Amino acid sequence: LIFGALAGAWLLALWQRGGAEYFRIFFIHNHCQRLMGTYEPIKVRWYYLPYILAVALPWTLVIPAGIRQMLRQSRDNPARRRFTLFLLWWAGAMYLVLNIAGEKGHQYLLPLLPPLAVFAGAWVDATISGTDIPRNGWTLHATRLFTAAAILAGIALPLAPICLAALKIEAARLAGAQIVGGAALTAAMAVAAAYAWRGMRRRQWRTVWRALAVMTAVAGLSLCCLWEPYLNQCKSMKPLMAALERHLPADAELWGCKLSENTAGALIFYGRPARPFDDFQQLRPQAGRPAFALFVSYPPGQNPADLAEKLPDWRPVFNQEYAGRFYLLMRRAS
Repeated sequence: LIFGALAGAWLLALWQRGGAEYFRIFFIHNHCQRLMGTYEPIKVRWYYLPYILAVALPWTLVIPAGIRQMLRQSRDNPARRRFTLFLLWWAGAMYLVLNIAGEKGHQYLLPLLPPLAVFAGAWVDATISGTDIPRNGWTLHATRLFTAAAILAGIALPLAPICLAALKIEAARLAGAQIVGGAALTAAMAVAAAYAWRGMRRRQWRTVWRALAVMTAVAGLSLCCLWEPYLNQCKSMKPLMAALERHLPADAELWGCKLSENTAGALIFYGRPARPFDDFQQLRPQAGRPAFALFVSYPPGQNPADLAEKLPDWRPVFNQEYAGRFYLLMRRAS
């Protein structure tokens, strides 16, 4: 009842803010029809298997050791046994539900990550406390491989944006201060990585985890200072909204042709809701107001010349790529 009340109130607010069309796109198309497999072609049953291994990397390497550790500790502890079974049921049931659903996408694996994180943390806790120190066997090799992978990933994280900027990739342009900061973060990563590597060689696992904790903090700074501008350019809707603000007057009437729920939702969020239309007969803007029509497509994008024949009274404003899609904005000439 509590879940139904919270979800129902949120869906009601969505209906009131976005209208029936946006509710239909968001809830009917992207929930009900995707679950039933009628929205897009159904993917194979084993679709999630490689993604489960990849999404938790490098922690995937120590998750089996963590599961073994928790099962060992739960033998004589009923409370821990119930908690371990709860986590196993959580991961198994979530995986089963995701496989039953017709539409599959790697982003839907997010609810599966918390139990995997607990399993990985159990192994970290066991090695720090000395409950189970990897001395030989597969747990030692898995922990060493994890440490080496974490070191490589940590050093590459602040270094990659600098390399992208050096290759003159437009979306990866960095200011001089960002390049200097990236070099400093890379140096900090290298120092922490050296301590982690030395601890791994000497099997001083507390030193390894301390060094990796420092690398995690530096990774957070790298994501904030270096990767965020690049990700905003590639994935964020902010550049599109900024372009619309430059071209749309305050009293403009905006129409949208077959917009995705992400684009329609972003327009609502930024205060520029678009009136939906599926064919040109439905495009009937009010007289006396500046009217714009927004089209969205995947590469190579809508051809303005083709649309000009269907809409002779409309002129293209821009045709650019934002967040992986090509957006064409047209304005009524009269």
